[in-house]
Amino acid sequence: MPSQEPILLSDFPGLMYDRLVPLSDLHLLRSPHLANNKKKAEQEKASFYHYLNYWRRNGLLPFIEKGKWGKLSFVQLIWIQILESMREFGLSLDVMKNVCDYFFLDAYNDNVPKINLTYTKNQLEKKQRANTISEEEKIHLEFIKRNMTDEHWFTMLKFDVNYLTNLIIACIKENWLGGIVIFADGTVAEYVNGNYASHRKEPINPENPHVYLPLKYYLSTFFEDSELATMVNPVLLTENEKQIVQEIRKGNIRELRIELEKGKIRRFETTKEGTISIDEARAIVQLLGLKNYERIVLETRDEKTVSFKRTKKNLK
Repeated sequence: MPSQEPILLSDFPGLMYDRLVPLSDLHLLRSPHLANNKKKAEQEKASFYHYLNYWRRNGLLPFIEKGKWGKLSFVQLIWIQILESMREFGLSLDVMKNVCDYFFLDAYNDNVPKINLTYTKNQLEKKQRANTISEEEKIHLEFIKRNMTDEHWFTMLKFDVNYLTNLIIACIKENWLGGIVIFADGTVAEYVNGNYASHRKEPINPENPHVYLPLKYYLSTFFEDSELATMVNPVLLTENEKQIVQEIRKGNIRELRIELEKGKIRRFETTKEGTISIDEARAIVQLLGLKNYERIVLETRDEKTVSFKRTKKNLK
């Protein structure tokens, strides 16, 4: 994807609605190694656009109007990747349409933009009553109040704000693994922060056979591994271990000492900015997830110390 500046994961929620990527470049986004091979690039383009046309004709690309092939947003690109994954798994067209309806049609009918803004308005008003609201938040609150009765504005937002955007934002804000769950009977659910849920209020049993599509895989199209290295399943971590991961992501590490078995100490060095390398981040997350430590001592840049011994987390 052509870009002058790297996009930070923390900035993604604010950028993901902007239509920045020309549809004509999608085959190169999927296979960047073909950029210097014109013949193979054209073959890949023809094959890819065959599926795009098929998906559009069958209502799986509701954000692309007939006869119009312009630019797509990051979320729309992620959805196209999800369609590719479902095709590769051999899921039927009916199942794919059900997943599409779950994220897009349901959101349109439920007026998800209005639900989101109503929630945000209520949260900001609580902060205002408690005198903890910032000037920027005050401006945001006034903007929401001015537009809450503008149905035309909500109609436009319905094409960009949906249950898929909500899921992506939830995963990024939580910094945990999350994704889409598709069961054998066609039931669709979401997994984020260790929980399974569905806005359709259908009973979800994660022990039933299902296909799991992790959002981390699709986000890796846009971000370096270093931005995604500390995404981890929260079910595997205690509250103390979660705090370690959070401080790593914030770049707030001064020194981290992990005592392994037989008294061996492993120290992780940081840069002046408090960050650590991608390999060390992966190693720390692996040690936490597998409980391969006896004791951890964390000293942060803001003069806090966190110290704890290994405990077992009950999985329910």
